[in-house]
Amino acid sequence: MQLLIVMSLIFSVQIFSADKVNAATSTELGAFASKFYGTPYKFGGTTPEGFDCSGYIRNVFNKFNISLPRTSAEQYNVGETVAKENLQPGDLVFFANT
Repeated sequence: MQLLIVMSLIFSVQIFSADKVNAATSTELGAFASKFYGTPYKFGGTTPEGFDCSGYIRNVFNKFNISLPRTSAEQYNVGETVAKENLQPGDLVFFANT
């Protein structure tokens, strides 16, 4: 099974804003993130040998010296609310009640 990351979503509740990305542009962040296409899914995985979704996001952001917590629930809690019309490339979108 390959890891699938959706980069563009419409409805959001909580977002980790790409404005926090001082070390790189969203283009650089996306280019680095795309290097992992085809990486196998591994529950709890945090390395290019196998990622789960939050492990993948954490690994990519860490490359640019942005520290995120390990799990998606913890990542959700460090974000800030952003209106969907203000979404920017590199923003992380989380859904509540899924």
